[in-house]
Amino acid sequence: MSTRYDERPVVVGIHDHDVDDALRYAVQEARRNGCGLWVAHSHDAGRSVDVAVLDRAVARAGELAGPDVPVTGRHVAGVPVESVLVAFPEARTVVLRHRDVLHLLRTLTSDVAAAIHTPVVCVPQHWAAAEPDRRPVAVGVEHLSTAGPLVRAAAEEASGRGVPLRVVHVRSIRGQADPILESEAHDDLDEAVATCGATVPVTVEVDHGEATETLLAIARESQLLVLGRNEPRAGVGCRMGRAARSLLHDSAAPLLVLPPPQPVAVLASR
Repeated sequence: MSTRYDERPVVVGIHDHDVDDALRYAVQEARRNGCGLWVAHSHDAGRSVDVAVLDRAVARAGELAGPDVPVTGRHVAGVPVESVLVAFPEARTVVLRHRDVLHLLRTLTSDVAAAIHTPVVCVPQHWAAAEPDRRPVAVGVEHLSTAGPLVRAAAEEASGRGVPLRVVHVRSIRGQADPILESEAHDDLDEAVATCGATVPVTVEVDHGEATETLLAIARESQLLVLGRNEPRAGVGCRMGRAARSLLHDSAAPLLVLPPPQPVAVLASR
């Protein structure tokens, strides 16, 4: 475990007993980041709390974590996923299992999405850590204008794991590629990489084709895939594109979904 202690916990959201995949990933993250682990059980506000669900999950997390990672349990009332994200705004990461994808999609496209600034990891079913896992961290960059913060966050993940970072932008084009646009895309990504602070090797790729299929293939070769959420738009609200939705359902790697970059004034006030 890291010698430092990060007061921001890793949080696992649960609402029934089938949570082992998410717990294994969350314990790994808490140990790697030198922080505590919270197990948050969401329940309907109009129903009695199923204490056994939380007790069992906390006990299992403790078995997986051992004595080095403090584990705490908490009940939160409300809709699964949304209630956990609202209750833990300062969490380092909220970890969810694959079965919670629909709840996550509803939350991240709802009216409360703009107020949620917590990174979320969706863990594939039957996930297990490879030992040692030397596969890269990959980041899919959709909007080149906002590549900087996304690449910087992905670089932190890769550097913390001591593995390479793979930066990918997929262009869907018909006919022959425009060499000027290709060069501009590479320049934008190179600029983001130059300021990302990575301490590991970084590769930059501008691929052509369908984004969903390309990123699904990359996920199979990666230990983590990083994506960014779109900023909410007036009259439209928050949305998630087809590729992001498909990856939440089908990614072979844990999928880290980062919030949109916050204005400097907002960050300074936190």
